[in-house]
Amino acid sequence: MELAWQITMYVLAVLCLIAGLAGCVLPYPGHVFVLLGLVCYAVGLGDADLGWWIWVFLSVLTVLGMLVDNITTLVGAKCFGSSRAAVWMSLVGFLVGCFFFPIGLIVGPFLGAVLAELLIARRDWKQSSVSGLGALLGVVAGMYAKVLIAAIMVIWFVIHVNVYGSGHETLLWIPY
Repeated sequence: MELAWQITMYVLAVLCLIAGLAGCVLPYPGHVFVLLGLVCYAVGLGDADLGWWIWVFLSVLTVLGMLVDNITTLVGAKCFGSSRAAVWMSLVGFLVGCFFFPIGLIVGPFLGAVLAELLIARRDWKQSSVSGLGALLGVVAGMYAKVLIAAIMVIWFVIHVNVYGSGHETLLWIPY
């Protein structure tokens, strides 16, 4: 029974990690799934010795990962002179663009910001295009940052389990 429990938790961990990494590109909280996958792995491992600080660190990275996407989009748009309406419409464009994956993730924020600048802020085509480019660069930077944070979470956990774990066999064994 214990082996079946461990296998179940390992499978759940892998599924959560895959969903979490997909969430770094799609607009759902991928870092929450990464954290959930790591919790499933720890439960399957039966390792209560991991320490509270690893979970605090991973939780802080989870919150940071959820914030970074919105912050980079805002900074990217604002650095290129976008209006408030363009910033919000770039986020709406990103959400709508998810239904047209993968090209929609790139075109959506750009079109959202450009249309907001043209129709709401009444700016010319050149300034609207620059605003759209800023929103697009912010979204892309956010995706890269989210993937990086998720990778740090997984790598930190794997190293921690292998170096500080209770010493029993793990599926995440790293030779050192």
